Amino acid sequence: MKIFGRKRWELPPGTVSLCPQKNILWDELTPLQHADIWRRIKSSNNEDLSALLYECDLTLKQNSQSKDLSGGMKRRLQLLVSLVGGSTVCCLDEVSSGLDPLSRRKIWKILLANRGKRTFIQTTHYLEEADLLGDWIAVMSNGVIKCFGEPLELKNKFGNGYTVCVKDKQYFAKDPIAVTEILHGLEEQNVSVEGPTLEEVFLKLAKEEMAEKTPDDEETEEKINLSSGRRIGSFFQILAQAKKRILITKRHYFLIPILTIALVVATVWLSLHWIGLRLHAPCDEIHRYVIPGHEFHHRGISEYDPICVGPDKDILSSTTLNLTDLTIASTPEKMRETFVDMQNQNDERVGYSMSGGIFCSTERAIVAWPLNGDFAKAGSLLNIVNNIRFNQIIGSKGLRLHTGYGVLPYRSVAIYAADGEFSWLAFLGFLMLASAVWVSLPVLYPTYEKIRNVRSLQYSNQMNPLAVWAGHLLHEIPLMVTISTLIGVLLYGGIKLGEISLFGLATLLGYILSLKSKSQFSAFALSATLLLFFFVAFLGGNLGIVAYADPLMKKRNLNLFFYTLGWLHPVIPCIRAFYVAVNGFQARCVNEDNLPSNVGGDWRLYGSCFFYLIVQSAAYFIFLVWNDASSFHFSRRRLQNPDHEKSAISKNSNVDAEEIRLLDGSDDALQVIQLSKSFGKLKAVDNVTFGVQQGECLVICGPNSAGKTTIFEQIRGVVKSDHGDIFVQGDSVTLNRSQARWHLGVCPQFDAQDNLTVRQQLQFYADIKGIPKGQRHQNIETLMRVIGLAQFSERSCAKLSGGNARKLSLAIALLGNPSVLLLDEPSCGLDPMAKRIIWNVFPSLAAGRAVLLTTHDMTEAVILSNRVSILAKRLLAIGTIDNLRSGLGQSIQVDVMTSSTRATHDFLVSKYPEMIVIDESLDRNIKLQIPQPENSSHIVGLIKVLEEHKTALNIKHYSLKPIELEQIFLNVLQDWKVAEEGEEESEQRWYQLWR
Repeated sequence: MKIFGRKRWELPPGTVSLCPQKNILWDELTPLQHADIWRRIKSSNNEDLSALLYECDLTLKQNSQSKDLSGGMKRRLQLLVSLVGGSTVCCLDEVSSGLDPLSRRKIWKILLANRGKRTFIQTTHYLEEADLLGDWIAVMSNGVIKCFGEPLELKNKFGNGYTVCVKDKQYFAKDPIAVTEILHGLEEQNVSVEGPTLEEVFLKLAKEEMAEKTPDDEETEEKINLSSGRRIGSFFQILAQAKKRILITKRHYFLIPILTIALVVATVWLSLHWIGLRLHAPCDEIHRYVIPGHEFHHRGISEYDPICVGPDKDILSSTTLNLTDLTIASTPEKMRETFVDMQNQNDERVGYSMSGGIFCSTERAIVAWPLNGDFAKAGSLLNIVNNIRFNQIIGSKGLRLHTGYGVLPYRSVAIYAADGEFSWLAFLGFLMLASAVWVSLPVLYPTYEKIRNVRSLQYSNQMNPLAVWAGHLLHEIPLMVTISTLIGVLLYGGIKLGEISLFGLATLLGYILSLKSKSQFSAFALSATLLLFFFVAFLGGNLGIVAYADPLMKKRNLNLFFYTLGWLHPVIPCIRAFYVAVNGFQARCVNEDNLPSNVGGDWRLYGSCFFYLIVQSAAYFIFLVWNDASSFHFSRRRLQNPDHEKSAISKNSNVDAEEIRLLDGSDDALQVIQLSKSFGKLKAVDNVTFGVQQGECLVICGPNSAGKTTIFEQIRGVVKSDHGDIFVQGDSVTLNRSQARWHLGVCPQFDAQDNLTVRQQLQFYADIKGIPKGQRHQNIETLMRVIGLAQFSERSCAKLSGGNARKLSLAIALLGNPSVLLLDEPSCGLDPMAKRIIWNVFPSLAAGRAVLLTTHDMTEAVILSNRVSILAKRLLAIGTIDNLRSGLGQSIQVDVMTSSTRATHDFLVSKYPEMIVIDESLDRNIKLQIPQPENSSHIVGLIKVLEEHKTALNIKHYSLKPIELEQIFLNVLQDWKVAEEGEEESEQRWYQLWR
């Protein structure tokens, strides 16, 4: 490939640029900053950015963050990025896709203003756009160019010639002369003449490539006989959700459980073999450190704690057998001398102090034996002193003084760790690191489900929130049990599921955190970090109590610390359960006797841990279900509020008539009554009322941010209305959202499919919609064949093109044979041929249903609608196309494509003074309006004039037809002074904290 005769890498930086199909912008940067950065990247430092911002109509928003721009402005900013830096070859991939007619025209003006300055290579599904902007057009299929040429050349070669429409009849002619001959024989009004179009070229070539022809009407009727869904219990939906999770795990996440198990098992095994994990002794051994007072006077410490061996053992025994029986002969010489010296020093001091202790060299922990009460300490030590001094004075080695005293009551002992004593702490730390990964990995898919709107689509298609979260939890239980079993086998040599499996329940808190996360990584990181934070905080608090608190109050303080903080995070009762399992901090030592028989139920042991976890888990699960299933009782508004006033007076009598019809009582399948919604100070929907009858299709047209999607979300029960109500088959969305949703089939604006194949995705929705098991396969096959997905049945939904993803969304909406269909831009992203396949079968698909459809394609609105409404926050117009057209008078629209727009305009206006220019804003294209002639002879005269001056005026193409819906749409918006989207603040959807 060569550009300007040079290879791509030989061109200066920035020569070639790209405007991708999807916006790639920095949310926090402004349009001015975007332009400056890309100018520097492309090495063009002297370009006037202000002029380029003005050219792209972004001057007023040049200092606003890109995330706050409207959809149309973001596309213009993406186009600006392509133009900045002096790029002379610009590749534009569907630059106006998804934009309303107002925003689309803004894009066209920018491109036309750069005609002759830059080379544009553009892809588009809008054939009108290709016809208007293209100097050369290539039609491709399967990577092969099927035809190439100028627009007029392609129309003449592949088009169908001229079409003369008179009422319900059509006449075809190859050239204008034949058209005039047909018209001479007609004395009719409402005549239109349509010349060859680029759409005909595309469709003719596309049909040659189709492996399967569009079914005829009779065949179609047979193929789309769908079964009605029925209500099924939550149990079956839970099974369907769990089955879906298993399929997704097998296809995309199969390594996660394997790696999780490997990580946790490796941690336990390495801890056992490298750290040298040693569990604390049972309480019957620890209790040997606690000597009952009534035995202390006749049994030595060595009988309780045989930690001293050799000479020290005899010393310890002799000095503690009975403090009152101690003799000077049994004490080592060095000890006697030291003690005598100490006493001599004390005698010389004014004050008098007594000190003493028992010493034993050992590698294990130092054990401190506190004696309760000052009197007992003083008496025992004084008796030792008296015996030593008595034997020194009399020179005897066997005489003893006997003194009686009270018994020593029980006191717990303080144990300070020596080497290896707390090795279980190191094990616990590594286990918590592994567990943080273990309990956080399961939040990945629920987060994906949320950010990709999969869950929202499920709820709109009869899914129960209880089934969603119970299905997620059910899917995780096998992993919890597997890991618990393996840890139990490694750690204990047998299975102990109870305390270990508690770790897995911390996943429920991760599910809650996923509700606010914007990415899978952030959900995982937040869940893991929070777990580790509370682990460190709780363990640190325990160590602080053991190290610094009063030893006699240690047990009480540890328990109080746990009971206070145990509610904060599931990891805290899990750690406490681990203490009990390994007897950490002597958690098992609840008294001097043997352990209770019911360890699991004892509140002092596992009982409190289980209680905290059960309560927390139940609370988390209830919150998850409540968050997604909460009804709107707390936000109810009265249907007829006397204080509620219309924000504006209607200019269209049909709008007023529609409101009166609904308020007086109607049996419409879908009723939207006095609906209003605001987001902060922004009014998104303003007192909108309309109804859709059974068997009717109502199309809503409007600019971006007009409130169309907001109304859809209110009907679906996703957004709460500030005022008004919605009824679906008589069920209020406000009062009974679950019942109202049961009648709906929803094809949202977004594509929200799981990582399944097309067939598996349809199977899942057939399961949750309650289609009889024996009829599911037939329904799925029918929809795939009719809509055009049969050849992609085994393809992953993630690998579908945008158009095929829209087809799948439509198929999901139709499953279960719903009585009300909500179709939000169902044909967005489809090529003209794919659109017509859907349009051809649509009457059969929509038969007997109430259909509410939004679209930016005015041709689609004309073909599919029974009535059309125009919305811009409020309802501006509603009625049949003929009703809307009559508002502009009986006129004919003349479209002329010419390279001499000014000369053509002046000539036609001078020839026909009654002609009105309705649009000449686009280069090479003029739209004019003339009053409907009394008969066809007037049209014949106009055709002759255009043909006679075709060459002189450089007219390439023209057509005569009734006023188009797009022109009606633009006229209505102009009458209401509706600005291009984005001139007002875009909808800020903060409508619910956890949505």
